[in-house]
Amino acid sequence: MDHDIAFMIERWLMQCQRASTKTQLTQILQSIVKQLDMDYYLMCVVSPQQLKSSDMFVIDNYPSDWMSHYVGNDLKKNDPVVLHAQTSVTPIFWQNANIISTTNPHADIKIMQQAADAGLVDGITAPIRGMFGEFGLISIASKELIDLDKYINLNQILLSITPYLYEASNRLKINNSPANKIELTSRESECMEWVIEGKTAWETAQILGISERTTNFHVNNVIEKTSSSNRQQAIAKLLISGLLKPVI
Repeated sequence: MDHDIAFMIERWLMQCQRASTKTQLTQILQSIVKQLDMDYYLMCVVSPQQLKSSDMFVIDNYPSDWMSHYVGNDLKKNDPVVLHAQTSVTPIFWQNANIISTTNPHADIKIMQQAADAGLVDGITAPIRGMFGEFGLISIASKELIDLDKYINLNQILLSITPYLYEASNRLKINNSPANKIELTSRESECMEWVIEGKTAWETAQILGISERTTNFHVNNVIEKTSSSNRQQAIAKLLISGLLKPVI
């Protein structure tokens, strides 16, 4: 990696660490695409809210007609690039997408040709794996085919900057998340930690040295704070939101 590229990466990393708005994050992606002589960018992070619902954070400058076609026909289910990102942590060169179509029966290589017809001729995609079950990807695309040397440079840059872009997007999400406004008392957290471990209210009370009635009082407070119907739903919300984390 030459000095100029290293300097650009360092600057982008610092900008990511300071980013506090979606506009600032968009400007970083615009700068990356411009400096790397590429044409398009897309960053998508899917954050689970409950087991059957998710929140999607998207920043892109893809052609609007292509995005409408892609979303309208739910192409993500068969997109070789997305399928790769779901099962790998390494970037994928779009020219290698045909490999995915030969190993995954759900992959449809025709989607890559449709993208090329829309102007997204070639690109590279880096998967995102989040701290709280988030899944996503960052793609940088070109109107022209990319040679091997440029692919190698793009690969190095995406590997370096993707974690910082994710952390910036996660910071924006947390700042605007309703879960961020939920505060558990230390006793509520202790009670829920043992409930998550499968302990009954009586067993939790014995462990913590409190009454069973007090245990149920704290658990019911958590159910109310998380707008849950029962303790099972409260547990799911606490784990998904990261309000309670496994002991390391």
